[in-house]
Amino acid sequence: MTSTFAPGELPWRVQAAATSLGSQHSVATVKRPAAARSARWPWLHALTCCWRGEFLGDIATAYAGRKEFESLGAQLGVARTEAVLRSFGERQFTREPYASTLTPRELEVAELVAEGLTNPAIARRLYLSRPTVASHVAHILAKLDFSSRAQIAAWVTQRRVQAPQSAGPPGSGGS
Repeated sequence: MTSTFAPGELPWRVQAAATSLGSQHSVATVKRPAAARSARWPWLHALTCCWRGEFLGDIATAYAGRKEFESLGAQLGVARTEAVLRSFGERQFTREPYASTLTPRELEVAELVAEGLTNPAIARRLYLSRPTVASHVAHILAKLDFSSRAQIAAWVTQRRVQAPQSAGPPGSGGS
């Protein structure tokens, strides 16, 4: 997957990334990690990091791009960056907890899915339309890379078990 380029020669994707970073950047600045950080959009930053890893062999920056894709919930970007890292012999990838990628409303819907509520019941409970609830459930499934409501319920249950146990009700002093 890695390519060797003549000195001063960069692939068209890296040149395009330099152009998209703004007029203050030249193609040469894409060779520096700071250029990727100055990208206007987080997805572009992650993509530039992936390209730096692929074309310039910068493994650390590729890992940073993978982490950024993961925080955005961009699973195709994560997969692409992992393929680049595998080409360099990297094999172990730890998954970030996906709770940070779900919106507060999606977390609320996930909790209700775990309680066994149907979309119409969730819609009534949260004063939302049925299509809105269906959209939230679809986003949860996509972001968590799940294919069923049962997986959402298992994930929520696992999060509840892993949550730190409180010492007691507020004001009880923990004893």
